[in-house]
Amino acid sequence: MKRKISTYTLIFLFTLFVGKIEAQKFDGHILDMPKEIFEGGGKIYVQDLTNEDDPNSYFGSNYAKALRNALNADRVAYGRLGKLYNPWLTTKIYEVVDSKSDADYVISGDYKVSLNSSESNKAVYIKETAEVSPQIPVCYYNYTISNSATVKGNLYLMAKGQDAADKTLPFKQKKGKSKTKALEKPKVKSPQQYISNARKAAIKQYQYYFSPIIVEKKYRFKNLRGEDRKYNRELRKQEREIKDLADEGDIMTMGKMYKEIITHKLKDLEQGYLNLGMCYEIIGNYTKAKVYYEKSGNKGAIRDINKLIKERDIIAEMGVEIVEKSFK
Repeated sequence: MKRKISTYTLIFLFTLFVGKIEAQKFDGHILDMPKEIFEGGGKIYVQDLTNEDDPNSYFGSNYAKALRNALNADRVAYGRLGKLYNPWLTTKIYEVVDSKSDADYVISGDYKVSLNSSESNKAVYIKETAEVSPQIPVCYYNYTISNSATVKGNLYLMAKGQDAADKTLPFKQKKGKSKTKALEKPKVKSPQQYISNARKAAIKQYQYYFSPIIVEKKYRFKNLRGEDRKYNRELRKQEREIKDLADEGDIMTMGKMYKEIITHKLKDLEQGYLNLGMCYEIIGNYTKAKVYYEKSGNKGAIRDINKLIKERDIIAEMGVEIVEKSFK
């Protein structure tokens, strides 16, 4: 008799194990706000950077062009950008203009390029005579050559009607190499050959400093449990469907299903609210997401959505149209 009970128990447990569905995962996106925000948004004019020592250099215009391109880009992201489910997610929060007189804010700057080169040699002494004065050198030297190029300057941020910069952003990038070799002088590129890399690094330092960046955010939807055994079987079926929908990236249908699921009696209704809230967050409806996060009581989700709402309101004030979709 014990044997039969154990067999049935094992079969039952095996059925539960096989029928268990892993929590669904979904990749959405949010904005990483810029370090520098021009209050109220508006029109930006980017002026070529100047260099008194080399007024014909193309670097100043290239720096300004890189800033303009970043400010004009709709979708600046780290790495490869997949499908966006939030219709108002954009990294273009300003209008770039060609005339300084039309601008609400002006970005200007200046820079200098310096070249550095040094050589040195160091005698290597015999260990046994290292304490002898004067020291007796062995018959070879270590030669060291160091060459580098440095690009140093400032960006100036100025609001319309101001005579002086409201803020100064310094930049400095040094690129070069140092080599040491015994018995002969090492070969190192000339300082001029490091200018290009130093310029690229200087541009990169602030290229996306004024623009939001789209970043990936991973969401995890935990499975739910119904209070009723009969509905639990239906819930397992629905969660299999949700898993397929997640794999297909169909967040709209997922949201509709969770919206219906929370109308039933659940043992973990708070998790149901959280799952639905995440669906709303992914499609950019932060207002509804907050409602369901508060119902779930999840402090971390509430804290994060409050931050996102604050950032959403900032770009809305800059003129970005916010359209919060919903699940019908």
